[in-house]
Amino acid sequence: MNEGYLRTVVAAALEDLVRAREAHGADSVAYRRQLAASLAFIEGSLEDVLTAALRDLDRRVRDGCSPARETD
Repeated sequence: MNEGYLRTVVAAALEDLVRAREAHGADSVAYRRQLAASLAFIEGSLEDVLTAALRDLDRRVRDGCSPARETD
């Protein structure tokens, strides 16, 4: 699930970036703003996924499950 979510997030952010570059040019202020926004969106999404993964890992360790073993 996390992999699909990240692929969707990255694809959407990159599509926005490509559109901004095509519309305004690589040297434009609009493109630089979109680049910053896209990278921040990707970074925030990665943080969310990593936080959820760490929470799941902690839960598995607490419950006595091997972190490498799938229980779902």
